[in-house]
Amino acid sequence: QTLLEDLGKRPFVTVGFLAWLLLLPLALTSTDASVKRLGFKTWKLLHRLAYVAAAFGVIHFLWRVKKDASEPIYYGLAVGVLLALRVWDWNQRRQRARYA
Repeated sequence: QTLLEDLGKRPFVTVGFLAWLLLLPLALTSTDASVKRLGFKTWKLLHRLAYVAAAFGVIHFLWRVKKDASEPIYYGLAVGVLLALRVWDWNQRRQRARYA
């Protein structure tokens, strides 16, 4: 089977491949030279794709397992907690900036 056939037949392969595709530009731009070339704001915006890729990774893992989904659920909870901490930190910084 070819990759294209698998992408059409198996949704977990499609989601996993999308996660990989989202991580590819992050790997290619993870150097200081890339930050300088893109500019920090653009680089930072691009690297926020990591959050989407993490969510796709959890979905991929969850769809991949056949019987015991506890491990992908643990990973999903870990990703959820980490994202919640990021949102909380962002909100705290925004509030501090508003009152500064």
